[in-house]
Amino acid sequence: MRASLPAAGISLLFALGCADLLGPKPSATLTLAQIDACGNLKVEVDATANGLPLRVEVNDALLGGQLVNGQVVYRGEKLVEPHGIYSVSVYLDDKLTELRILDAPDLQWRARLASGEAWHTDTRGNAELRLDVSCPLPKTAQVRWEWFGTGSEESPWVPLDERRSVRVSPPPVVTGAATLRVELGWTGPKATDRQTVRVSVVDGCVDLDGDGKNPCNGDCDERYAEVHRGAKEIPGNGLDDDCDGVNGTDADRDGFESAVAGGDDCDDSDPARNPMALEVIDADGDGFYAPNGRDDDCDGAVDEGPYLVAGKSVSADDCDDALASVNPGATEHSLPNQRDDDCDGMVDEGTIAYDDDGDGFSENQGDCDDAQKVVYPGAPELPDCLDQDCDRQVDEGVTRAQTDDGFEPNDSKTQVRDLGTNGRKSFAQELTLVTRDAKDEEWFSFYSQDGDWDSWGIFANVTQRGVGVMYSLEVYDSSGSLRASGTNDVHVTGRWLRDDTGMYTLRVRPTATPLDWCPAVVKLSSR
Repeated sequence: MRASLPAAGISLLFALGCADLLGPKPSATLTLAQIDACGNLKVEVDATANGLPLRVEVNDALLGGQLVNGQVVYRGEKLVEPHGIYSVSVYLDDKLTELRILDAPDLQWRARLASGEAWHTDTRGNAELRLDVSCPLPKTAQVRWEWFGTGSEESPWVPLDERRSVRVSPPPVVTGAATLRVELGWTGPKATDRQTVRVSVVDGCVDLDGDGKNPCNGDCDERYAEVHRGAKEIPGNGLDDDCDGVNGTDADRDGFESAVAGGDDCDDSDPARNPMALEVIDADGDGFYAPNGRDDDCDGAVDEGPYLVAGKSVSADDCDDALASVNPGATEHSLPNQRDDDCDGMVDEGTIAYDDDGDGFSENQGDCDDAQKVVYPGAPELPDCLDQDCDRQVDEGVTRAQTDDGFEPNDSKTQVRDLGTNGRKSFAQELTLVTRDAKDEEWFSFYSQDGDWDSWGIFANVTQRGVGVMYSLEVYDSSGSLRASGTNDVHVTGRWLRDDTGMYTLRVRPTATPLDWCPAVVKLSSR
């Protein structure tokens, strides 16, 4: 006698079977959420989404990322502002599955004077304040300062330059100690941080190096006794020995002495010009270089080649080195922007603002077929099934001659016209045809020699056709096998390590019902 299974057991088995069919239960677990010392927030989510929408938000803003390993792990990262508090939220099917709160670390930085801790009161102009920062600064970073405790006004916020420096005004004291309070700020929560720089303000007329001169009577550098007005200039030692402001100095701090002092820096006011500089530049950072009309490497020649960058030869063909979107590797913008985006010498080619066929009219100017030079507004109408004058009428006022082309009879594969190309390694011919009606086909035979077995090819395309007429182009080899076909254009490529030399057949036939007695031009070549 067979034992019966209790109803509860049947329900349990049914539930287990459904679970197997539906797969594992959807879940999303935050396995990584951290901010490193430089403010890089990294997030990873281990997910079993089962097709449900998964998203990750940072402070209620969507975090861009990607699914890895077939929607198993979601990874995303972004640079966050220092000092901030950030919430990382994981949603599966619009339901919050996990929330984590993170504190961004402080930005590690130090403010200092480029001139050192001593400030001479005879300093003319402003001194340079530099920030030493261990990590990239936020893009919105700015700095302001004030001479603390002196009653001086706080400066406005100013951006840092590429060297992370600004120019600050002298302290409002003649001698003694002064404190420069520097505030670094950026956009975001808790977006400021302050530091102080203590400065010893000294009398600028004191002879500190004991050479009998001071900054008030001819000493331009109180660190060295051998430097003062009247001293002998020593080329190449990096010092302005005689304090004339030119000779013997490396004014631009590029490591090369000026040519006036016997050095080889041809422009000691520009650190980008010296014997080790590149003759071409990439000012916009797009990876393409451009000449700049200067002798950058101080060899007496301007923009001479070859151009080497990191030991590799590069071309100086960036036609606009102020725009990263313009370079030889770019694609011409699909909409007219009056720029040569791809640096090919043409502006807005392929767009409605460009005269592609060179007839003096673009599509913006009413050219209804910018691939045909004989078609433009006001052109004389010709009996060729084209709307020459763009008035939406074909061959008005003219009569097409009912005369066949000179290749007839060649209306079938048993009536093939030989083009006489035997014995030629390459050729190019234009075939001017006349399509009597929708059933009129053209068959041509030709010889093609495969010279090197790899770059050989046969090319055919319709360069002129009537309005609304499309042509099927088919190429057959000597065995009758179809090698390639296409509409208005066809290309036969060579077979790897095989000699494709032999006789071929081109079939041309209309695929849309044309007007009767329409001319067409087919360009056929082999190389």
